[in-house]
This record gives sequence, structure tokens and C-alpha cells, in this order.
Amino acid sequence: MNRRFLFLDVFIIGLIVLVLLVLPFDGTNSVDAEIVSITVLHTNDVHGRVREEESVAMGYAHIAAKVEEIRSANENVLLLDAGDTFQGSSAAGLYRGEGIVRIMNSMNYDAMVAGDHDFDYGWQRLWEFAEVTDFPVLSANVFGSDGIELLLPLTIKELNGISIGIFGLTTPETLYKTNPLNVEGLTIIDPIEKAQEMVEILHDKCDLIIALVHLPLMGTEDSCVSLAEKVKGIDLIVSGHSHVTLEEGMEINGTYIVQAGEYGGNLGMVDIVLKNKVPAEIKASLYTPVWTEDGLQADEDVQLIINEM
Repeated sequence: MNRRFLFLDVFIIGLIVLVLLVLPFDGTNSVDAEIVSITVLHTNDVHGRVREEESVAMGYAHIAAKVEEIRSANENVLLLDAGDTFQGSSAAGLYRGEGIVRIMNSMNYDAMVAGDHDFDYGWQRLWEFAEVTDFPVLSANVFGSDGIELLLPLTIKELNGISIGIFGLTTPETLYKTNPLNVEGLTIIDPIEKAQEMVEILHDKCDLIIALVHLPLMGTEDSCVSLAEKVKGIDLIVSGHSHVTLEEGMEINGTYIVQAGEYGGNLGMVDIVLKNKVPAEIKASLYTPVWTEDGLQADEDVQLIINEM
């Protein structure tokens, strides 16, 4: 009888070991894994193109309508802008960018980064915008004459238990891409160096880290590609400045880089799946509207602001 029980015990233990060896192991039982999906929507280099212009810009009213459509179908959505937003058209310039602020507030943007041409009305005007937007205008590497960051360096968003750290970087080219009088007294430090500091701050606080940047895509020491190569820990780089259309994004050392072209011709979309609060899958795509004889669907509230402008 004792031999039987001994044999049965050995058999059961062996069976358990066999099951454990066969089951895939990724730090937790896949059956019990907590899955959270997040959608990051993004625009860049809109340059004040508020109205639809066929084959050029879908206009903010249609972008807003599409964003709301996506929000209604997805629980966790972020809307980000990668800069060069407040300037570039007569409609935007008439009140020195104020109308764009109203539009973006109405669309419930979550954050934007300051681009070089967002300084075109002077840094004081940009600072005023940052005070009245319902979302943070970010830049971690632009400093005033007092040695303090001109804008907020980062923000942390919470979606369905997921902490998302977002920090901003502005191209040093700003010092000569806008009138030097617009940035008089400002210092713009190395974005790569500052990015490393931001990641170190956010690493233990956040499950997902996004760099929202206005930097050259490639070809320079402070480009998006260089950022991905040199700074570990960034999950997603949402970029602007080069006016490049990346249909499916690009991956560099495990970091995904996305950019949606220019003038609001596309809406960038990034679907991120987190498994037990760890990014497990990132897929980038673009929404480009199909034009009809009647134009594009429009958000009424945003269209009203545009009509007033």
C-alpha cells in the first residue's frame, strides 16, 4: 500500500513538472495576465491649417470628428501634438495663435510639444498659451534667462490603471529657424542629454514612456533616430519637424517612432497593448480621409470656432 502511494506521489509530481515545462512562461500565467489596450492619436506640423483643403489638409473639424469616433470605440485614448501648430496660416496668425488654442481645447488634446515655429510670435506669447491651454505645452530642454524651464518638462497621465509618462523635447534649430528676437534670452540644451534625465525620472513611476518631440527624424546627432539609439527606456517617440509620413512607423532598438506628415493631412494612430503593465505590442498606422463631393464629416463645435475665425 505504501509503495502505491509513493508511486502515485511521484507520478503526480512528475506530471506537474511536465505541465510547467510545456506551458509558455513570460513571468506570469498567460491566463491571469492583465491586458490593457491604449490608443495614441497624434498630429504634427499642422501649421495653422484649420480648414479642409482637398488633398492637402482635412481640417481641424474633421480631425475632431474622427478623434471622437475613435474615442467612442476605445476606452483609453490619448491625443497628442508634436508641434509647429500655432502658426502658418492667415487664420492662425490673425489673433497670433489664439484661435488654434480654442480649437485644441475644444478637441481635448492631452499634451503638445513646442516646435520651432510655435515661437514665431515670441516666446512670451508661447508662454501665455501654456497658461490658457487645457493641456500641458511641454519642453524639457528650453530654459529662460533665469535658468528655469520655460515650459513644463513632462506630464503623467493615468488610463485604466496605466501610468503614462510624456516628456517634450524641442529642436535646438529653433534658435535660428525662427527670428532670433523671438527666442532672445532662451537656452536650448542637448535634447539627447535631457531625454536621459527624463527617462530616469519617469522609469520607476510609469508603465509607458512617450517622448513627444519636435526634432529632425534622422541625419543629425539630435534626431529621433539618434534618440532611440542612445536613450534606453523610451517606448514611443511621437515626432514632428521633418514633415515625414511614416505609414507604419519605424522601430529602432525596441523604440517606435511615428510621424503623420504635415498640415493635418493625416491623423496618426498607435495601438499599444500592455500585458501586466508592460508594453507587449505596438502597432502604428495612419488615418487618411476619403474625400467626397460633400467634403468631410465635421465636428460642429470645432467648425463653429473655425467659422468665427
